[in-house]
Amino acid sequence: MEMGGFINYSKYNVLKLFPQEFIPKTLFIYKKSQKENILNLLQKAELNFPLIAKPDMGERGNRIAKVDNLEELKAYFIEFPKRNILLQEYIDYPFEYGIMFYRFSQKEQGTISSMVEKEFLTVCGDGKSTVRELVEADSRRTLYLEHLEEVYKHKSTLAQIPPKGKIVLLEPIGNHRRGTTFLDANHKINTDLLRVFDGLSQRLDGFYFGRYDIKAKSLEDLYAGKNFKIMELNGVNSEPAHIYDPKMPLWKAYRDLFRHWKNIYKIGTQNHQKGTAYLDFKTGLKHAFAKELISFVPHYED
Repeated sequence: MEMGGFINYSKYNVLKLFPQEFIPKTLFIYKKSQKENILNLLQKAELNFPLIAKPDMGERGNRIAKVDNLEELKAYFIEFPKRNILLQEYIDYPFEYGIMFYRFSQKEQGTISSMVEKEFLTVCGDGKSTVRELVEADSRRTLYLEHLEEVYKHKSTLAQIPPKGKIVLLEPIGNHRRGTTFLDANHKINTDLLRVFDGLSQRLDGFYFGRYDIKAKSLEDLYAGKNFKIMELNGVNSEPAHIYDPKMPLWKAYRDLFRHWKNIYKIGTQNHQKGTAYLDFKTGLKHAFAKELISFVPHYED
């Protein structure tokens, strides 16, 4: 990862390092390629709608969208004509987790230091209220009404009256900006989970710190190392996302942040002692202020 994953690194280049069974089918769309040929590219990659479209470089769920048809995809391309885009198969597994992993270079085994479970933005039908009314009746959900109005361009969706007890998924993207609640799942970390992610991490030469964002069919499957997909692997810009649990005291959140930053420092200094050069200040500034930097541009056939 560029700058260890601090900023401006290609998600696609990272995903390519994993076995195909653990990642969604992914198509890289170069910003200068002829996007008019997208149907042929999708067929070649065996991708079908719905799809997840996202910038190859980006953070905080920015500009990620679920596209349900060709018209929506073309509109997405028009909105972001100069960015490299990833198109991924939509994974509808019900569970999404963020798993923070680190390993000191002199240690054979790593550590899972944070696990967060994502609770998506939903409403529960009462059989008489519209989706809009259910959103407006909740002090937290109503904060996302303007966003939902943009997502549901056809207002009929918000006007629907879901049956009593029916859970309606309002936003499929698991991000704070999209209304997702982050829940502390550190109590679910065990030796089985460590075995799975230590094994995956050991495959990546030079990887010592980052957060896996994954979707799974069940927690039991995740422990068994099956039926899950790695949506992204973030680098040193990662946060131990369990700190955003609404019940997390502020002092504990800062404590856990400081612990993770300390681990990044220790890993960096250990790797430097083994011969890895520090990034010079001038190059760091160049990356920090550039809109998009690519050291290697992959081709979709990769």
